[in-house]
Amino acid sequence: MGGLVFGTNCNCNTKVLPLDFDAQGLNLTAYALGDSGRPRSVVVINRDSAQDAHLSLAELGTGAVTALRMTAPSPDNKTDVTFGGAAVAPDGRWKAKTRERIRDGSVTLPKMSAIVLRFH
Repeated sequence: MGGLVFGTNCNCNTKVLPLDFDAQGLNLTAYALGDSGRPRSVVVINRDSAQDAHLSLAELGTGAVTALRMTAPSPDNKTDVTFGGAAVAPDGRWKAKTRERIRDGSVTLPKMSAIVLRFH
């Protein structure tokens, strides 16, 4: 499923860009993907088992933002994992069912989950 998270960004995002952020003690990883020094999307993974992450996008200076979330019932689940509200079919097909619109520039990322933020 992790490959799907990055694969959904490969059609127009050719480089991993440097991203400087303060994880505030959380087990948080983030990758900016884009071109010409401009981020087109950010992938954030919250591996913290105790705390949700509260993200602010204000410093990125983006316009409209949509999000695809990766969720599972527990960190150990190999089944019932969804990305964008949809599971991957046995034959490998996938299509998002839900895209969340981020309106106020802030996002809460639950513990042990991931999100792809796309800038439009």
